[in-house]
Amino acid sequence: MNDETIKLIAGLLKLNDSDSESIPVKIGQSYLFRTVTYADIGTVTAVNGSFVTLYPAVWIPNTGRFMDALDSGEVEEAEPMPLGTIVNANACVDTTPWPHSVPGAQK
Repeated sequence: MNDETIKLIAGLLKLNDSDSESIPVKIGQSYLFRTVTYADIGTVTAVNGSFVTLYPAVWIPNTGRFMDALDSGEVEEAEPMPLGTIVNANACVDTTPWPHSVPGAQK
């Protein structure tokens, strides 16, 4: 696990001692935000407290094999959100950088 991933996880868990209100994601980068029931993938356009705005964004009800999805950028099911979305980072189980394009087609 690299330092950036550790900072990301610590921030999402509010363990970041330097600034407990910061969410360690970068505007302009894409991430997969996983909750207990589903995932969202999108490019961060703004962070306001614990809320992260994503555009473009896609709801992922089923990633398929998780490591395969992270490796290839391919997911089993995808529902694009044409207006983007706002994710509450407090509801996330984990977040990981998404180095692929954000899925744009319904699947």
